Amino acid sequence: VTNQLPCMRWDEPGVYFAASGWIRVKMGGDGERDYSIEATKLLANLRQQVKQKMGGQIRGVTRSYFTQMDVDEKSSEASHIENAMEQVVESFLNDTEEDCRELGEMDEAGYCNLYMGILVKKEDVVNAIVDGLQESKEIPSNVKDKLRADEDAFRDSAFKVFDEAVEAGQIVRGSNEWYEMIDQLYQVDAEIAEATRELEEFQNAIND
Repeated sequence: VTNQLPCMRWDEPGVYFAASGWIRVKMGGDGERDYSIEATKLLANLRQQVKQKMGGQIRGVTRSYFTQMDVDEKSSEASHIENAMEQVVESFLNDTEEDCRELGEMDEAGYCNLYMGILVKKEDVVNAIVDGLQESKEIPSNVKDKLRADEDAFRDSAFKVFDEAVEAGQIVRGSNEWYEMIDQLYQVDAEIAEATRELEEFQNAIND
């Protein structure tokens, strides 16, 4: 059984959304190089992963909001609320920074893997939604008044949606399936590294 890749982060029901990944970066001869562009791309990818995970649950929070605030889902008011929620979540994720960053060992070609992981606390998401809806210019004042009056109930409802969400195909950490997944990740890692090396050798041969 292999060890896990660096910066692996895992969803924790009711607590965190998580995402992990890596990208190949070219280092200098002394192991130093500015890889900020690659790091930015990787972070954007991880944010997108979390956004996809959150998608269904945020829709559930929205529907819960409609029920609690007695809002017709087909009304223009509902459309404004949905747009506001999407904007709040998008803005929140764009401000999310990495929880972990590590560089792997540099190979003979001067490349190494940049590993990164992020954690998004579900409580922070709920707080951002509540604050964002209150500040939104798209939502009518009477709806904001309802939210303000029943803010605690809305928070409880939102957390319930998160807690009850069941992610299809979830793999339990430490299970046989989990270890098989880690082995597969390492195999893919090695195959990509080898393919990258072969491509560089081919390009060098053409240039020569």
